[in-house]
Amino acid sequence: MALEKVNESSNSQKMKFGENRDLDKILEKSTKTKRINVDLDEDTQIRFKAACVKRNTTMKDVISDYVHQWLKQNE
Repeated sequence: MALEKVNESSNSQKMKFGENRDLDKILEKSTKTKRINVDLDEDTQIRFKAACVKRNTTMKDVISDYVHQWLKQNE
């Protein structure tokens, strides 16, 4: 019984799981981000996190939105 080589040219064009190619370039952010720390009392942080989960959003997104709104009003 002889083994035959399967033509892989059609499969070689498809992206395989874990393969990046130019995906990193496409997903790359155009601007740098900076981290800030905010001190909240524990109860406020827990309530804030729970409210974000209920609204299917993140604390980061909510804070970023508020900062952008504040800047529009105060710059």
